[in-house]
Amino acid sequence: MSSISKYGSFLNLIGGILVYISKTVYPMYTEEGLLLNKEEYRNDLRNVINLGQSSIQIIETANPPSFLKEEHDLFFQSYNSVLDCIYDLNKKLEENYDREISEETLIESLSSLKNVENEFKVASMKVVEKVMLFSRR
Repeated sequence: MSSISKYGSFLNLIGGILVYISKTVYPMYTEEGLLLNKEEYRNDLRNVINLGQSSIQIIETANPPSFLKEEHDLFFQSYNSVLDCIYDLNKKLEENYDREISEETLIESLSSLKNVENEFKVASMKVVEKVMLFSRR
């Protein structure tokens, strides 16, 4: 298997993990705007954090083709930023756990996460564009 194919498999794995993370970290709220099922959400965030930390090891040990080194580094930085936002979200949840948690309590962390996810998409697209350009040669 070529290094590009191996790296493509790596990207597919990380992409699947990010889809799971994205589906999990955005909570559901009651009609009153309060967090629905706080304990389940807390457990979900812990699982996402554990998965994210495991994924960091995968990214760190990935061996991108030499022409993708710069894009891979950007990809790695963006992924770390996603995890930082999730840590912040978890911290907000823990700080407010004894109270009813409203959407407003988490909105800043979730907005930051949305922005970082967009940065990650840009980094991912740069990798894809470069691979496509390279494969045409």
